[in-house]
Amino acid sequence: MAKIKLTKNEQKKQKDSLKQFTRYLPTLQLKKQQLQTVIRQSHAEIEELKVKQKEAVDGMKSWIAVYGENSSWSEDRSISHLVKVKEVKKTKGNIAGV
Repeated sequence: MAKIKLTKNEQKKQKDSLKQFTRYLPTLQLKKQQLQTVIRQSHAEIEELKVKQKEAVDGMKSWIAVYGENSSWSEDRSISHLVKVKEVKKTKGNIAGV
């Protein structure tokens, strides 16, 4: 921690800083809560999408077994090469004024 000078000017500076921090702290805490809410919503959405993905994969397991055992298919036509991510969508937004 920084050493504080014991002068009147330093005391006024510290009081002004305290006044400013006291004024803006509730706003900063609210923004923090809003950001945490968005993060929790994002994690919940990710978990939901993982569940949907698992259900889709479980639904295709029987077909994957059929194609996986077929030796007449070339290596470039294997399941790992046939299923690919088409696109990833990202957006930027203003959350809590940040």
